Amino acid sequence: MVGAEHLPSTGASPMIELLLECSIFVLYRYPSLTKNSGHSLMKENAKETGDHWPRAIILVDMNAFFCGVEQADHPEWQGRPIGITNGEQGTCIITSSYEARAYGVRTGMRVREAKAICPGFIQIPSRPERYAEVSTNIMHALTDITPDVEVFSVDEAFLDISHCRRLLGAPPRVARLVKQTVQEASGGVLCSVGVSGDKTTANTPPNCTSQTGSRSSRHSRRRRRWRR
Repeated sequence: MVGAEHLPSTGASPMIELLLECSIFVLYRYPSLTKNSGHSLMKENAKETGDHWPRAIILVDMNAFFCGVEQADHPEWQGRPIGITNGEQGTCIITSSYEARAYGVRTGMRVREAKAICPGFIQIPSRPERYAEVSTNIMHALTDITPDVEVFSVDEAFLDISHCRRLLGAPPRVARLVKQTVQEASGGVLCSVGVSGDKTTANTPPNCTSQTGSRSSRHSRRRRRWRR
């Protein structure tokens, strides 16, 4: 067999030596096979790491942020329909939890109407200072993932992970890291994340997932988003 005469004895069994000789013959006779295989493997690795994306942007959007903070601070309210108002005497709902939204409670609705359609509705006075504190903690924690953080609002931010993909891994993996970081920094607030090649498509509504889900767009034209 070509090349086999130059192979020193390995001391292995005759079957193993035969397989080794066959491998050398294939490498010698058909070098393009291994070359193409290596190229295909590199392409697959690029898909996994997102190296084929010129940029990678992650949108972080807290889920019903004010209510999420209240439910994280008060475990007895978790899973309960709650709504935030401007003070204890507030008559208009600023925002509501997902449990309340399931009954039709919406922002701008009167408290009396919310109580009429949602059994067990809990009215909670807003705490702007607390929401700002939690938001600051979250945004600061996100800078541990990437220094390129653009705070868009009290409960939204864009992360440019274009230059840290080789360190942190593929964009979907970084998205999961972002969700975990937000939950730990806030004491339990959940968030949704969107991944794309630019800020516009990372913030596009089609193809939404659940509150705890995450998806990524392989190209900026394939738009996917994770809602609150």
